[in-house]
Amino acid sequence: MKKIFSILLSVALLVSLGALTTAPVTAVTLPSITPTSATYNLDDVAQIVVGIDFGGSTGLANITNIGNGTVLGGGDYELFETILVLKTSYLSGALTLPGQTLNLQFNFNMPGPYIYDQMLTITSTGTNPTVVPNSVDWSWNTKGNVTAAILWGFGASIISIGDDVGLLVGPGLPPANNWTNNATTLTVMQNYFTGRWPVSANISSSVTLNIKFNKGANATLTVKCVGTATPSLAPLVVYWDYLKSPQQNVTATITWGAYSTIYAVLDYTYPNLVASIGSTNWTRVGSTLYIYPSWLTTVLNDNMVKNGYTYRLLVAA
Repeated sequence: MKKIFSILLSVALLVSLGALTTAPVTAVTLPSITPTSATYNLDDVAQIVVGIDFGGSTGLANITNIGNGTVLGGGDYELFETILVLKTSYLSGALTLPGQTLNLQFNFNMPGPYIYDQMLTITSTGTNPTVVPNSVDWSWNTKGNVTAAILWGFGASIISIGDDVGLLVGPGLPPANNWTNNATTLTVMQNYFTGRWPVSANISSSVTLNIKFNKGANATLTVKCVGTATPSLAPLVVYWDYLKSPQQNVTATITWGAYSTIYAVLDYTYPNLVASIGSTNWTRVGSTLYIYPSWLTTVLNDNMVKNGYTYRLLVAA
């Protein structure tokens, strides 16, 4: 009986093996996406549309950002049968600078416990916001605001402006009114510069302002303090016509430097005569000095004119 049982078992195994080798194999079509690469323009943002061929999969399991391992949520994209739309709200958060790359892995459920993936690579392009010019002068003598044009690129607003000691912040925050931007113009207020550079010794100093935009890389604006500490007159030599009628004022233009007014005008005549000129004999209007002919005729008499005398004046600011 043992021998018969062994023979029957061997025949059964042969039959079973024959059935395995002759069973038909069903081909599975792999899923795919189109395109597999795309460009996201930060200057003119738009949704990215992906076509999906589900093939033999049972559906899309998820989409994973392999850069940080997060899985996209339902608010990040919309699926319309075989068309998937990636929303700008997600793309703008993931791509914030030109030249960045976003790799999205589309994971598909396959028959059995299997996942098949396809990769979509998105590269960002765009123009960083900046200011023009990025280097300007501020006059210590004439003061005033500093302005620069804003080229927004894909930026939309200025978040803050910082300097080397943290004095500049958003408009309306302490210290207030240091800067404003109106459309495409950035204005840094005079009060910031007068506070930073209060004395003439600050002439030739400079500061680099770091401008932070809501999107894109920061821009810089370098401001240099220029000016003159010592006052001066121009021209230094004036010819006055003694015989002209009516006689004219002598005028000169004042460059104030570190000063703002004249407290005396002195005459230096030959030989070494020094006297003050009364305020009724001269005046100052803005940056122009006037010496009146009423005084000139008293000192430049006929004898001095005939002998070619030159009168020297000292203006004390």
